[in-house]
Amino acid sequence: MHDLERYGLTISDLPEWLRPKQNRFDYALLSMVLLCVVVAWPWLRASGIPNTMGAWEQVFRISEVSENLQSGDLYPRWASRYHYSYGSPVFNYLAPAPHYLGGMHYLLTQTSPRISLKLLIVASILMAGLGMFSFGRRRWGPLAGFCAALVYLLAPPLLLTLPYITVDLPLLLAAGVFPCLLWSLDRVLVHGSGQDITILILLTSLQIMAHNTVGPIFLGIALFWWLFIGGVNHLGRCLLGIAAGIGMAAIYWLPALLERHEVHWIPFETTARPLRLSEVLGLLPIQDFLVFNPDSPAGLGLAAWGLFLLGSIICLSELTRRTTRKQALAVVPFMVAAPVLIWIATEYQSTWLDSTSKFPALSRSDLLVPAAACCALVAAQCARIVDPLQRPLKLPALFLLTGAIVGSSFYVMKPPVFVPYRLEDGRVAHLEAELRGAFSGSFHNGQLLPEGLDALPAPSDYLLDSYERGTVEKLSRNSLLVRSELAFFSHTPTQDRVRLTSYEEGSQVEFLTLNFPGWQAEFRNEPVPVESPNGFIQVILPAGRGVLHVFLGSTLARTLGTIITVFSLLIIPLALVTFRKQSVSSVQESRPTIQLMLSLGLLAVISIGVAREYMPTRSRLETMTPLPLVFEGGVDLLGFNSEALQPGQISKLTFYWERARPNLPDYRFDVWLIDPATQRIIWQETHRAPGGWPTSYWQENRYVQDTYWIVVPEEIPEGEYKITVQVTCESRSTLLTCAETIPLQVFDARGRPLGDSAVLPVTLTVRR
Repeated sequence: MHDLERYGLTISDLPEWLRPKQNRFDYALLSMVLLCVVVAWPWLRASGIPNTMGAWEQVFRISEVSENLQSGDLYPRWASRYHYSYGSPVFNYLAPAPHYLGGMHYLLTQTSPRISLKLLIVASILMAGLGMFSFGRRRWGPLAGFCAALVYLLAPPLLLTLPYITVDLPLLLAAGVFPCLLWSLDRVLVHGSGQDITILILLTSLQIMAHNTVGPIFLGIALFWWLFIGGVNHLGRCLLGIAAGIGMAAIYWLPALLERHEVHWIPFETTARPLRLSEVLGLLPIQDFLVFNPDSPAGLGLAAWGLFLLGSIICLSELTRRTTRKQALAVVPFMVAAPVLIWIATEYQSTWLDSTSKFPALSRSDLLVPAAACCALVAAQCARIVDPLQRPLKLPALFLLTGAIVGSSFYVMKPPVFVPYRLEDGRVAHLEAELRGAFSGSFHNGQLLPEGLDALPAPSDYLLDSYERGTVEKLSRNSLLVRSELAFFSHTPTQDRVRLTSYEEGSQVEFLTLNFPGWQAEFRNEPVPVESPNGFIQVILPAGRGVLHVFLGSTLARTLGTIITVFSLLIIPLALVTFRKQSVSSVQESRPTIQLMLSLGLLAVISIGVAREYMPTRSRLETMTPLPLVFEGGVDLLGFNSEALQPGQISKLTFYWERARPNLPDYRFDVWLIDPATQRIIWQETHRAPGGWPTSYWQENRYVQDTYWIVVPEEIPEGEYKITVQVTCESRSTLLTCAETIPLQVFDARGRPLGDSAVLPVTLTVRR
């Protein structure tokens, strides 16, 4: 073979059929595995889980799905233990891959939901890093693949926010599948073998079923890239793989789409978090390890968007040259997608993005994840200008590039504290959390209820006691008429059987299960009517003796979805048999390139380890406005931070609270923008879980930050408005019940009473 360096070429510049086969061990891939392991190391090392609402949501869902699978329900759509054990259709609407894979692992291994969650988190990080590296290497060479993977893994969403702050497993899984989907799509474009088509089908389906809203966005970006650069090469095979993958996920998306009007979402907060361009492109804040509920950094990181700009300039210059135009064209879709996503996240006015009443939700910060992926792929072009350099210059240049990428994420390297995991049964823990006012139906930010049910009924002591006894009885004994007799009862998550005698035509029996399309009843193997005047299932019985069978059946949408999924699965063996497997040439890397890849990987690993060990911290309390107030129920206000209030603007207000005694009950926090003279309220918001957590969960020696987004109307009446905060102990069904619903008395630092509310020293004066 000719000396490629003499002509300014590398092995990756050759077409696949000219690249010599390589039988050596893939050391470049090994360096990426080590890098992914370092990023995921806190999860691998710790025995607990991050103390976040998202982590416990996934634990509760994995536990519930495991129980359904164990009962023989192959595709769970109903969560029988949610909503005080009244049940919830949550699994009919949530993208199923995260909790289904976790539940299946938990069922097969019988370990714990924590182990299943840890496995999926680590697997998602590995898929993100290895998939990005593999796709970049196929398209632009190993150094470009390394650069893309490093930028992607060290972007704040993947390095800190998703795996450690929010523990958003669905979004992290979608972020991990996306580069693997691009890699498989590229293989079908080049080779089109049955094996490649099968992988494309599975990854397309997994991309859709990973996340309700961002999963389809990732798929749309991949399809945009394919349509832009694919041409007619293996067009039919690509269409087959993508269509079969979409059809394979029909068991989820078709019922969720057609039955979306059968449920309604009740949010716990009224204002969605806005996102500003200065936050996305600005410097990352220093983390505070004393806060109980840390903030998610809203930035992409300087490396992501800075190298994106440099890579875009390089790509545009290569488009003007015929020899490099083909490789540069493969970057253009990502150059277009990244700024569009950032613009939508920060500037575009949308009721879906700005409303908390939509389900499934799409927040503005969610869009930063696909934006980070696109930025990483464009940033990979920076390594291509370094690759042709002479060896004495190449190594320092690549070391400088690696150091810049690692250094830009220095302040988000260290994850928050993990807490011990002591749950014996995730389902019991979830029920206890619901009784304390948290994780309603496994959600921390709202309730998903069947249509027609305006509020969740109070818990039934009789039903909860039956769960503790181990003999679950969903039938309401109070609903049985005098002339009815109960003889036998059995229960599984999606069905109940009762042997009873009805002496009157039209007798009604009520089951403590929320009604939802698909619930059916049979008495003596004959269908009987099902009603729900109060939200629960009520069965109208004829006279007679027999077995009453109440079960969750199918609907037209679910049946169609299942049929489409089965037919799509049949395409996999057909593709493997029909399309002949073609030989695949591996990427040839010279010995200097292998040494260079190992050196860069080692540099990145050591840099991340040092950063996590010596990363500085700074308390948010240093920048707050002190306002020491004592609320008699056991919570203390330390201070606050407030942006300037302006009519027609959204302003951020953050309170800093601290627990003053153990065993707190659950308090409600109300904040108003009010005119004290006329008691005119311009804006108000209530947090029953301040800072995302009920006060009974707060920890000692850790402060809690509770953020509100104040919406000041444009046409606000004249007056002087002040911010008032009030803490109330509610009388509701919790493990730590307040005696009455009364506001807590407030005292200043010297013990002087201030009444039942506190007024902040912040004034909005409006004059017309």
